[in-house]
Amino acid sequence: MKIMFVTYPLHLRYFQSALSELAARGHDVHLYLTTTKISPLKCDTAYADDLAAKHGITYELASGRTGFWWIFALYLRKVVDYSRYFDPVYDNAPKLKARFAARIPTFSRLVMHLVHRMPGLDIAASAPRFLTPVERAIPCDRAVESAIAIADPDILLVAPLVNCGSEQVDVVKVARRRGIPCALCVESWDNLSNKGLIRIAPDAVLLWNRFQEREAIAMHGIRADTIHVTGAQCFDCWFEKTPAISRASFCQTAGIGSDQPFLLYACSSSFIAYHDREIDLVERWIDAVRSHAPPPWNKAGILIRPHPQNAASWRRVDFSQYENVAIWETVSTGFVLDEQAQEDYFHSLYFCSGVVGLNTSVFIEAGILGRPVFTFATPEFGDTQAGTLHFHYLLEEGLLHHSESLFAHVDLLASVLDDSSASGLRSQRFVSEFVRPLGVDRPCTPRFADVIEEIGAVPAPAERSSFSLVLLRIVVLPFAIMASVSLFIRRMVGHGRLVVSRDRGRDPIPEIP
Repeated sequence: MKIMFVTYPLHLRYFQSALSELAARGHDVHLYLTTTKISPLKCDTAYADDLAAKHGITYELASGRTGFWWIFALYLRKVVDYSRYFDPVYDNAPKLKARFAARIPTFSRLVMHLVHRMPGLDIAASAPRFLTPVERAIPCDRAVESAIAIADPDILLVAPLVNCGSEQVDVVKVARRRGIPCALCVESWDNLSNKGLIRIAPDAVLLWNRFQEREAIAMHGIRADTIHVTGAQCFDCWFEKTPAISRASFCQTAGIGSDQPFLLYACSSSFIAYHDREIDLVERWIDAVRSHAPPPWNKAGILIRPHPQNAASWRRVDFSQYENVAIWETVSTGFVLDEQAQEDYFHSLYFCSGVVGLNTSVFIEAGILGRPVFTFATPEFGDTQAGTLHFHYLLEEGLLHHSESLFAHVDLLASVLDDSSASGLRSQRFVSEFVRPLGVDRPCTPRFADVIEEIGAVPAPAERSSFSLVLLRIVVLPFAIMASVSLFIRRMVGHGRLVVSRDRGRDPIPEIP
């Protein structure tokens, strides 16, 4: 079977085991990597290079889309994505809403807010329903069509598809028109609740668990009979890992004492926690543990692991005033970790007594290893804790030990760590529901590959262009041209402001596109 997988280079980290399994079964796997998400870092194709070297998987880098239809499509898709945040379920998620609001033109944002205030109008429901036919009328990117035609796959896989204004919608449209089975592979625990919408449904959706299944149906309008629960294949390796070194050796490398238990503070991404604020928070947390926790936890070692996105900020931090506290030196500033870095990360979780953080997927990995995880409410990070929907799954399923204040957290931390048996049961229950719903002892990767083979074995019906679709394309053509001209003008004006700002010796203020 010829399989074509469309994704971003760094997102391959979620599918390494699945792609390896498909290649091992004799399938011809080709990666079409969207370059609009690639930074200049040389390591960006490291995952693809590794898959190519070990499993014979081929890949190509796609060029960015251009033209007035693309500009109009991007604008339309961002508007549709933003509309979902007018749903009452996001009333307590201001930062999520603000992130998407910043990505659409100010005028459009104001119009949407005015429409939202009109009685009897539900913009969260009406915008996708009204604009989806317009999306179908927009021509697909010729480069995408050409790449798919050349590859001639038996099945198309796409991930994540829900980025703001995602160009990957064209992949689904091309697949439907050519009669190629197409599947969305949900890659992360938060993809369906805090990003954009699935604008045109693929033939199948592979996701982790019943929570994501509920989101796919309720939030994205996906039909239940097209959903396949496969579990979280990206965590399979965590069930198989064993330590390669002793605890004493690891503690020596980390710079903490091995004669005491140690706590791991796992820092969050830049969206969840602005780096300077989290540094201040960590310092307050260390003070609370040292002053308020009972023995032996008041003298426990503390290891801080910066998030790769914020690694540079932590290099300037000095916590030498605290005894038995160390900051792990993160060399990478991206998401590509070499084998030694991955081993160090695993050992950090395996040897620690408990994990503390704000809102991070590290909690899931710690739960797999049976380590208790903790967090506490803070005013400065409330928007990215309780203000994100996926955070509540950790609370509702009992994995996360949550406290309403810092000192209450320290009390809870000590009591849980003194009797870790109950916490271990909570972790097992969470893992069986969230990570491996088909059975804790059953790896997810083979099931993922089985589903791909089942979907690819059944040809999909090809869609034909209707007269109404062609007519709608003619109707929206002037708007597409206007969107292109408008963007050109804004960029020219923005360039002028940039030049003036530089001439005056000030840092330029970027315009919101």
